[in-house]
Amino acid sequence: MHDGAASNPVEGYEGWLLLGHTTDPAGIYAPEEVGVNAYRQFYAAASPNNDTAQYLAMSTKVIDPPSVDPDDYRILTSSGPFPTLLPGESLKYQAALVAGGTLEELKSNSAEMMACFRGRMFEIDGGAVRVHWIPVDEAIVAVNPGLHPSGMPELALTAHPNPFNPRLEIRYTANQTGLLRLQVFDVRGRLVRTLVNGSTPESEGRMFWDGLNDQGRSVASGVYQLKLESGGSLVERRVTLIR
Repeated sequence: MHDGAASNPVEGYEGWLLLGHTTDPAGIYAPEEVGVNAYRQFYAAASPNNDTAQYLAMSTKVIDPPSVDPDDYRILTSSGPFPTLLPGESLKYQAALVAGGTLEELKSNSAEMMACFRGRMFEIDGGAVRVHWIPVDEAIVAVNPGLHPSGMPELALTAHPNPFNPRLEIRYTANQTGLLRLQVFDVRGRLVRTLVNGSTPESEGRMFWDGLNDQGRSVASGVYQLKLESGGSLVERRVTLIR
């Protein structure tokens, strides 16, 4: 958006950037990927003026094209659907308001904001640089991780949301074949739950930890350690359960 006044317009551009929201690989309680469900633009005089009208506008799955006409615009946007939200559960939604002196500067600042939010991991591929995103709050602690021929780590482990209650989504990548073990330990190093323990092909895996131990009992709030082991490599991830 920018000021389209014929005389003495305010300099600069501004826009909003969807950074992320809760996702569900199965698509049951949240979308499988981060995305915009609806994006609606309204002239001030024609904008929805009550909760019902605004809810209907955000439920349309309509993406309005950018307008080139200067006017006083109101914007409504939504993601989802998020059909199930149990008592005590929460959803994360991250967005940013970005500004720039020119349209190109706005685009550049938006890219920098996304890079800052997600973090960076680079791979050299035939002289070109490919970027693989890892959220900053899902940093990997690696011990003797090894490298795949592609230049990527042999193992990668992320967990979201963190803190969580009561369900944690865990994603891992094993760029090798053989025995793979994924376990949860408490702060004293005691085994809480074994999630994976067996031979697996080179693959990516997704699963949920529901805050239960191997006996099916709920564990207490606190910090827990995820450990992923395979082929002599180990990656660890600290997560926090809040009940």
